[in-house]
Amino acid sequence: MITNSTQPNVNNYWNMVKHLSPEAKIDLITMLSQSLKTTKSKAVPASKYYGVWGDDGMTAEEFVGDLKSLRTFKKDIIEL
Repeated sequence: MITNSTQPNVNNYWNMVKHLSPEAKIDLITMLSQSLKTTKSKAVPASKYYGVWGDDGMTAEEFVGDLKSLRTFKKDIIEL
């Protein structure tokens, strides 16, 4: 059903396709029909990615230390 909010969009599309050949219109109808028949992709659970991020055996403290050592700053840091 075409509502008032979708009517301008439908009219814009019709204005683009009304001059197509009958064969092109049939192809377009076929593509639109196929798009309605395809199933929506299902949500992927986060548990699927469990363990994807590899662990090289570092402790949390070692990992944080590595991150801190890789940081660079453009300004001098004043220790408090």
